[in-house]
Amino acid sequence: MKDHGLTEAERAELYRLHRQQGYDSKAADKIKAILMLDKGYSQQEISEVLLRDEDTITRWKKTYRDRKSLIAWLDDEYTGYSGKLTPEQLSQVNTFVEANLIQSAETVQRYILEQFQVPYTISGIQALLHRLEFVYKQTTQYPSKMNPENQAWFKKMYELAEQNLDKGSVTLFLDAVHPRHNTHSTRVWVKKGQNKFIPANTGRKHLNINGAYNPYEPEVVIHEDETVNAETTLKLFQKILARYPDKETIYAIRDNAPYYRSKLVREFLRDSPIKLIPLPTYSPNLNLIERLWKLMRKKVINLCFYPTFAEFKEAVLGFFENFDDHKQEAMQFVGTNLRLIQPLAV
Repeated sequence: MKDHGLTEAERAELYRLHRQQGYDSKAADKIKAILMLDKGYSQQEISEVLLRDEDTITRWKKTYRDRKSLIAWLDDEYTGYSGKLTPEQLSQVNTFVEANLIQSAETVQRYILEQFQVPYTISGIQALLHRLEFVYKQTTQYPSKMNPENQAWFKKMYELAEQNLDKGSVTLFLDAVHPRHNTHSTRVWVKKGQNKFIPANTGRKHLNINGAYNPYEPEVVIHEDETVNAETTLKLFQKILARYPDKETIYAIRDNAPYYRSKLVREFLRDSPIKLIPLPTYSPNLNLIERLWKLMRKKVINLCFYPTFAEFKEAVLGFFENFDDHKQEAMQFVGTNLRLIQPLAV
């Protein structure tokens, strides 16, 4: 891009190319960035509109100015210095990254060079990984003793049962959570070379909440108490029965916490419409209420500082008391699908 702006011919050609991009959002955004710069928008404004960081806008501007052709400019981030990878080679790279724990772009750079003799810059590798729809994010731990076959069988049986669930029945997911009175470090956007700080508490006080989540409404029933045990679990069950007085059967999917298997609970449930269904052992990923707890932490704990435990408790319980305000987000964030884990061979 010349400092004096685009010519009429350049502007017309960019508009023509933009109409051809279809679903290639990155190429379309690159074109929009150049056109917006030409109209006098700042790089910060363009960054906010396109949801791209300012370094990316700067790079697009520089590569546009140094381009050999518009087509080469649109494609530059996806190629190695010795040419593009073939579809078969891209598929092989995709399989390599999916099957391994890749911490750095250098690993992929080295793999491509060794396999295909195609050199890439690190920024080129990062762009290639984005093109293959990879993102750089934290790994998620899972219990090493989990059984993938048992999880797959449970998921299949659950989906079949839900398809045949009658109007006189409802399915809930049970679990307890113990949110601690403290903020949690998480990822946020920060200017390069700078930090953002949030205050933290030194106390270790926490809440004890036992809950039931209906993902299809969605709605939640909770009981907060001094502890979570068989006695307080019965209080949760009584609240569930009060919430669903017209249901002949309440299927309650639970983990393997001992209070769900206690004699007191078994006796209470003997003539109750509540039917406990155990998850496979070591399967928190199949318990939808776990995602609800994560949403609660995101909304009221992770980046929020509460000077007193009373304020913390009010905020957490307020999330559930005003759950109607979060229903739409819960439908997207929690969903209704059970997610299986595909362990890597390590």
